[in-house]
Amino acid sequence: MIPESIEAASIHEARLPVTARNRPTSRLRFLGATLATIVVLAVAGSASARTGEDPPSRLRSVKPLSSVAVKVLPGVNRSVRVAEDRAAQAPGPVRFAVPQEVSLTPATHGTWEQLADGGRLWRLQVVSAGATDLNFGFTRFRLPPGATLHILSGEESYFEGPYTERDNKPHGQLWTPVVPGERAIIELYVPPGVTTQPDLVLSSVGLGYRDLFGRLAARSTKASYCNIDVICPAADPWRDEAQSVGGYSTGGSIFCTGTLIMDEPGSLRPFFLTASHCELDASNASSVVVYWNFESPSCGGLCCGSLAENQTGATFLASEPDVDFALIELD
Repeated sequence: MIPESIEAASIHEARLPVTARNRPTSRLRFLGATLATIVVLAVAGSASARTGEDPPSRLRSVKPLSSVAVKVLPGVNRSVRVAEDRAAQAPGPVRFAVPQEVSLTPATHGTWEQLADGGRLWRLQVVSAGATDLNFGFTRFRLPPGATLHILSGEESYFEGPYTERDNKPHGQLWTPVVPGERAIIELYVPPGVTTQPDLVLSSVGLGYRDLFGRLAARSTKASYCNIDVICPAADPWRDEAQSVGGYSTGGSIFCTGTLIMDEPGSLRPFFLTASHCELDASNASSVVVYWNFESPSCGGLCCGSLAENQTGATFLASEPDVDFALIELD
């Protein structure tokens, strides 16, 4: 049975996967067989997103949020969604959000305003009643030099970003980590003198219902009797290896786990080993969001780790259902 909230990070009692800090002597094709030993489900925790420059709305004089356009999406009934997951009882990744298809751009939605420094600010509020968290999938993402994109929680002092031209990828997409609450603000800043306009198309919003931030009542369920929290003393011999494990989302709606591995030449390319049943392929690898050090802060604790250390995007390399492995390279 899938617990109502994704549980604190655990490691299998038998063995742990190899890590980029500890190079294996075997080749990548051999490592697929180790995947069955990786059992890591995690619950995220306290509101502390990745550090970065504050959103422009916090640094400049801007119009009140009440003047910013709102996009209202369907609400989320947590109990119904959890019941659906329990009834399905199918092997595969854990669903944590309902993907809502949209087609939103700065040209068609939201509110623009001119700032005193000559720059322009575009904001859009997105609301889904009952959602525990929200995430966003831009299937077109390209920013000019100096432009920034932030995603802010509308309920807590929490944001992700800034995303900049350095996040322009060959696949042209950006899928963002979750922010807490049922309301979020997308904020785009374009500095003065920019001649190339940002190209943004928001195509998917993940409407969360698994309480990834542990904002609701603590759960008493554990991932499995055969798992132990990474923070427990039994995991002490595996501290370095544990750092290679990451929880990740795909398509802003399903959650799985994997581990960094080293290739035989020691290239330090970020190869990430996971399972074929996690449903990765060439069409959705760009939507991967990896959360690092995603673990319970106490042995046997129920809540809450951190979602702060994250990265987005990947390239699909290989998959083999017969041995249940998949390999991607992180952006």
